[in-house]
Amino acid sequence: MDLNHILLFLAVISSLVVLARTWRPGAPRHGWRIAALIVLAITCIAWIFLRTAAGYIGGIAWFTLLFLPAIGLGKMTELAAHGDYKLAGRLGTILQILHPSAELRDQVRLLSCAIRSDYFSVWNLTKTARLLSQPPQLRTVFGIVSFEALRQFSC
Repeated sequence: MDLNHILLFLAVISSLVVLARTWRPGAPRHGWRIAALIVLAITCIAWIFLRTAAGYIGGIAWFTLLFLPAIGLGKMTELAAHGDYKLAGRLGTILQILHPSAELRDQVRLLSCAIRSDYFSVWNLTKTARLLSQPPQLRTVFGIVSFEALRQFSC
């Protein structure tokens, strides 16, 4: 089994797993569903026209549209947990290029409010996030920034 087949398997199976996890009605992870469908479409088109390189092409699409944004969101949460809102906001802005979703836009907006210490806007955004039931990665950052806002108000 060569690298082409391994990457083909990885791109198809992980995209199908993402689709299975986000396909429930009303699931808030619409951006992940679209990214997984794009990876599957690119991989299928590559399979039809360039079978010898389909795994490489699908692997690049998977790495760019699914893997990097997932790792980046985790790093963004970690940076926000350590109070580095400026760097977390920059990372979120970069991630919007690879993963343009409404959830990520709200996240970047929340971080920019936290950078400006505009905790009234942070409070309104976190109330909206709870109502929209954001994905767990984003809820974590919303919780971190909300906690920081409450801590600032109590001082």
